[in-house]
Amino acid sequence: MSIRTILTSLRRPASFLRSRKDVTKVLLSTSANDRPGNLLITLDAFGTIYSPRIPVPFQYAGLGRKYGVEVSVHDIEQNFKHAYRLLKEKHPNYGRETGISPEEWWKNVVIETFKPSWKSPIPRVLRDALWHNFASKSGYSLCASALPFLAILSDLRTIADKTRAGEQDWMFKTITLGVITNSDDRVINVLQDLDITVNFQTSVSSSGEVKLLPVGAGNPEDRKHLEKKVDLVTTSYQVGVEKPNKGIFDAAITSAKQVVNLYYGEGEAERGGWYWCHIGDEVRGDIVGTMRAGGVGVLYDAKRKEGELEREISIDGVGPDGRVMVINDLREMLEMLDVLEFMEPYTGLGWLRDPNSTTPGQ
Repeated sequence: MSIRTILTSLRRPASFLRSRKDVTKVLLSTSANDRPGNLLITLDAFGTIYSPRIPVPFQYAGLGRKYGVEVSVHDIEQNFKHAYRLLKEKHPNYGRETGISPEEWWKNVVIETFKPSWKSPIPRVLRDALWHNFASKSGYSLCASALPFLAILSDLRTIADKTRAGEQDWMFKTITLGVITNSDDRVINVLQDLDITVNFQTSVSSSGEVKLLPVGAGNPEDRKHLEKKVDLVTTSYQVGVEKPNKGIFDAAITSAKQVVNLYYGEGEAERGGWYWCHIGDEVRGDIVGTMRAGGVGVLYDAKRKEGELEREISIDGVGPDGRVMVINDLREMLEMLDVLEFMEPYTGLGWLRDPNSTTPGQ
């Protein structure tokens, strides 16, 4: 059963799917006997799922005026870039490496952003307001394709559930959706305030053990069938390393296996192989990082040029010819589920062939 057939049967026409002459030459058999049973899709957060409601400098300037600090948008834009770089150099990974909290880290960014253009002390109320603003939907809005993508993915999860129960024959028996982001934990607050449920968060102990932490009240297993849901969020702050470091991707994959075992029973994650795809808007962090970790990296660019199906990049080791797939609608990725094997030479596809492996591509 192909993706197009499934979407049509679910009354979700695939009108968003574009013709890709380079990957749709081959439509694969979807027998559950010769396909991996588990699909992991991970997304970047900022710039892929959500983006600033209005440009960040305008939000800084607007709240500044509200609390009596008059600095131009132009100055804020220039100062913010310097402030952000300064804090990343002094206190990497939002302060985790030097022992300051993300809240203190970001409030220092606020001070360093306004200070060059405002000689009086920066009011605490302004620092607090900006911290809370960017922890909620006050600062962000969902990208246009995010909710439609989640709706279709929810339908595909239903097909996967029926396949696992032996009622249908498809290529996947489980589908897990994760977020992998260079961020502090406010990303969870933002997603939830944008009405997307988060079930679990990845945490890594000082000894390197990957742990799955429930998010919110109640039993996350009771929320596994929600439509607007992310199964797990993996942040650089909790893991201790940032994309493109392989460690953050490894932690997310380990967490995904733990999620499947919690949802469907111990050992379910070891039944069949795994396929992993990551979608993000940064070439180095998202695409290069994913491919070096053994997965498929797909570039998301909401402003992709009409007819652009792939993009050449200058970083060595990505694809056989320095090109990556580029999409401007998250739903486009779902079409690729029918052409996984053909994508292997095209993108450097990574399969988790060893069921006991926590590292992709082994």
